Amino acid sequence: MSLRLPYRLSLLAGILLTYCINTLPAQTPTAPWHNKERTLHYKPEGKDFVLHSGTKKFNRALYGTNTGFRVEAGDLPEFAMYMPGMGGNCKIGFMINGKSKWITEATHIKTIYRPGSMIYEIKDPLLNNGTLTVTVLALADADGMIIQTKSNNTPAGLSLMLAYGGATGKKFSRDGDIGADPESSFYLQPAYCKDNQYQVQKNSFRLYYGFTKPLSEDERYEIQYGKKQFDTAAKDKPKLISGLFPVQAVLRAADANRQENPATLMASDTRSKSPLITASVKASSNNIYYWVVESQDKKGITMKHRYYLPAPKLPVKNIGKSEAKYAR
Repeated sequence: MSLRLPYRLSLLAGILLTYCINTLPAQTPTAPWHNKERTLHYKPEGKDFVLHSGTKKFNRALYGTNTGFRVEAGDLPEFAMYMPGMGGNCKIGFMINGKSKWITEATHIKTIYRPGSMIYEIKDPLLNNGTLTVTVLALADADGMIIQTKSNNTPAGLSLMLAYGGATGKKFSRDGDIGADPESSFYLQPAYCKDNQYQVQKNSFRLYYGFTKPLSEDERYEIQYGKKQFDTAAKDKPKLISGLFPVQAVLRAADANRQENPATLMASDTRSKSPLITASVKASSNNIYYWVVESQDKKGITMKHRYYLPAPKLPVKNIGKSEAKYAR
């Protein structure tokens, strides 16, 4: 009897629950949250999440090391590094027959989030029937990023151009959180480039930045709410970021104020007070190139160890206000 009673009670409970569900009145739709209709942004496709013709930048962070470092990627293929603190912006463009365009402005961009990476399939009339594929990942053993560019069936005479700069080491009010700090915080702003000092040798560069001491979180809070003032020009030991591009790449300085399109930037004044670095390479069909930018401030794997390159020696081509005392 003791075994039958629980069974009968559970059966009865199930019948009552089914009856209650079937007799409930239909629920009326609730009002949209914040009066905004919600739409599905990325759609699952196998193990990927896919978006077509997205509009946002820096809304998908990529992590590689067990640190606070992250690569800011997003719907559109423009990237930034947060150290924490602004570690620079990287944007890519293509040029052919006197015309040029940033890839974020291409007519069609398929964005794929595959765990640990962002992949972009880019099509545009300037590419004819070709496709440019860009993949970005955060490095696993250093604070940095690696970008792969792959051209497929692209027209002869196509060139790729990568622009990088704008490292300050300064933190944003909310560390770049989505919805808190504006998207423009991660743009390649000329003001960010003013104390950037470059040294270039062949297809590699070194960037010294952060000559002023960044404010702490408490100091930024005090300034934000007008309670206290701090010395925002206090000197600090410069930080170092290095880059290694394809061996075919031609590196030169450019003026961060002239980013209307890649061609205009490439032709700008190399003696600008707001310098950035550009690298251009011929991108014939079916070519694959790799581009690496990483911090050299922490002990461990360095650009020299990773790629077996000799450390740059002076004299090298100096850009901005580089001084010999910062060279290694």
